Amino acid sequence: MSFRLTENRHRSAAQPMKPLVDPAAWRPEEMAAHDDWIYELSNAEIAELTQAVERASSGGGDIKDVKLADFPLPTLGPALADIRGDLLEGRGFVLIRGVPVAEYSRAQSALAFWGIGLHLGRPISQNGQGHLLGHVKDIGNDYNDPTTRGYTSRAGSRATRTITTRCARRAPHRQIAPSLSTPGIHAPLIARSPHTLTDKYRHTRRTLPLTH
Repeated sequence: MSFRLTENRHRSAAQPMKPLVDPAAWRPEEMAAHDDWIYELSNAEIAELTQAVERASSGGGDIKDVKLADFPLPTLGPALADIRGDLLEGRGFVLIRGVPVAEYSRAQSALAFWGIGLHLGRPISQNGQGHLLGHVKDIGNDYNDPTTRGYTSRAGSRATRTITTRCARRAPHRQIAPSLSTPGIHAPLIARSPHTLTDKYRHTRRTLPLTH
């Protein structure tokens, strides 16, 4: 099955302790039943991406100085615009497959990731040091320590609207579908263990302030 944008984008205002009506309220088994959430890059799009990486890296500057205008994707760009709409108003996630990371250097791979991200949104810092790219890896840091970034521990939170992650190497075991959707597990929790919701809401914290 080929990639498809979410058709039903109906969303209702959330109400406490009631199931969410949201296109992002999917269950893992639903996503495992099909693969229309996977966008496979064509050969032309891969070539275009590689050309953009080479062009953006030719100046030798810092990756954070690469702007959207420096990373043109005339073919892939419109598809990424549609994907961005689906991230915000549809199922809320997509897997982009086919970036030739094995052929790229580490710097080129990061630049490809950065460039694709520019077509999906605006990068913001992930920590107090101003880092715009970070490795999501559990290095043993304590999440309860207020100075710890969540993505360096076993758990994490983000004060961003869209998260993008890049797979640097194949996992030892195939992951068929995303693990879960927070809106999707809301209804089962209401039915099975409603007290956990109030407890979770009370202990949820953000590690970055939201800005408007």
